[in-house]
Amino acid sequence: MTIGIGVLASGAGCVILASDTRASYPKTAVDPNDFVGKQSRYDDIPRFENVICAVAGRLGVTHDVDGEIFVEFKKLSRKKKIYREHIQNAIDKARAHELRRRLDWVLQVNFCGLTCSQLLRGKLPHGPLDPVALKEARAYCEAYEFPVELIIGGFVDGEPMLFKGSGKEALQGEASPAVYVIGGKGKVAAMDQLNKRGQNVHFGLARSILHVHEAAEAARRADPKYIGKPAWYTVILRKEGVCRLNPETPLLKQWTKSYRDRKDTSSLDAEIPETQIRALLIQDPRLH
Repeated sequence: MTIGIGVLASGAGCVILASDTRASYPKTAVDPNDFVGKQSRYDDIPRFENVICAVAGRLGVTHDVDGEIFVEFKKLSRKKKIYREHIQNAIDKARAHELRRRLDWVLQVNFCGLTCSQLLRGKLPHGPLDPVALKEARAYCEAYEFPVELIIGGFVDGEPMLFKGSGKEALQGEASPAVYVIGGKGKVAAMDQLNKRGQNVHFGLARSILHVHEAAEAARRADPKYIGKPAWYTVILRKEGVCRLNPETPLLKQWTKSYRDRKDTSSLDAEIPETQIRALLIQDPRLH
């Protein structure tokens, strides 16, 4: 039960990501853990140093998918020229690899060692797969939920990217409005808040950070038991690279209070707010 928010702003000159740090254990007596990292950085991969992945879902699955993405990005970094399609294909390949591995396990447990390959061929080593068993095995695969969502954003060779993957759905990467939210029921409140503000790729850094902050707070109010506070907001700038911003900074609290009852936040798209917020950014964090 997480909240993850990603927006592309400043005319595609920056990416802002927000994640809470609470891990909850539904249907158990275990207290939530408020110190769980849900963002990772690929700073060990040349040309992918300024790319961040925010995840939501079952932590074990998200961790494995993130690991596979690392492997695919590592391969991709050797290419002379990396195009947007290459990155999309790498993310999809990583997601598909982990999905197939888990479907293999579902089939082996429920159908005495049946594999995805055998299901696709419709035959076992000793002969054809029984039609009834074949139909039931396919139903198991279709019913399996892939409990992982991710937002990947940043810059590769100076080019902006922001993608969202949710379960078995196709990867999303629309250039406008370039606003994505992942997580539990709180994500509806977050997206409603972002839509209310009309957040889009053309809004400036200061204005967009306020909108992300408002959305994160709206999600937490909607689901206070399972959504905690973010440790920081990640800001990836085309030139400066990865930075972070403390959500508890007095300036952000002041803006939140000042604009709470105002429909228009365009006054933040000015030189002074931009300078103020940039002065608070801490450059080059190591996210885990």
